[in-house]
Amino acid sequence: MNRVTVPIKEISANLKTNKTYLPAYILIVAALGFGFFSRLVSVFTYTTFDIGGAPDQVRDAFLYMNMWQGNLPILGPESSKGAVYHLPPLYYYLVFPFTILGANPVFQALPNALFSFYQSLYLFI
Repeated sequence: MNRVTVPIKEISANLKTNKTYLPAYILIVAALGFGFFSRLVSVFTYTTFDIGGAPDQVRDAFLYMNMWQGNLPILGPESSKGAVYHLPPLYYYLVFPFTILGANPVFQALPNALFSFYQSLYLFI
């Protein structure tokens, strides 16, 4: 049996037997909706392409341009200890498909907002 259909059947059965669950489900759905839209709005409002002191977005933008040319990274970004340690390149591979939406650096931050929303979604499950 599918994992998604079982909770939906349980929810509908609970709502038929006990009407006090309805406000709780409405609040959960409202909280998830608010979390999704607040993260999405904050990405498009507050993301800048400022070089500043830590040009991580610039480094990642050049890396994504190289990925479009076929040069896939083997190592991820450097850790805080310098060039000695590198993180795995999984982050680059997760963000890369979102660059098909456009060249705006906001699309580099969009996966962070979506994964943050998924985290709050799994908190309720």
